[in-house]
Amino acid sequence: MDSSATIVGLELLVPDLDDALAFFVEQVGFAVAHRGPSPEVAGEIAVLDAGPVALTLIQPLDGPAAPIPDQSPRLTQLMISADEPSLLAERVLDAGLPVETVDATTMFVPPLAMQGVLGFRAAVVVTAPVDDGR
Repeated sequence: MDSSATIVGLELLVPDLDDALAFFVEQVGFAVAHRGPSPEVAGEIAVLDAGPVALTLIQPLDGPAAPIPDQSPRLTQLMISADEPSLLAERVLDAGLPVETVDATTMFVPPLAMQGVLGFRAAVVVTAPVDDGR
């Protein structure tokens, strides 16, 4: 089956952002595009330029008020760009997985549903390609 889908982003939960950055920047050679507080969860993030993929490292806030109950290091989100997100969503629905629609160009498979596929919770987000004006 031909696919117009491309992975454009990955999110990883990490126990120590500085250690993860030391590896991905100093050893692998990725550039830090952004580092700071996370806009979605309490914690700190670093977004790395990994070529055609954005790699986001997340160190969640620790403690009793932590917004992410399971802070085990793991992949938390896989972002896929597809020419026709609705067609990809239909195939996922046909496979028996739920798809939640954000808007006309963005939908996702919830982490709990993906746990049955991957063995751990991770959201799969599908978006239309970004038109960068080129």
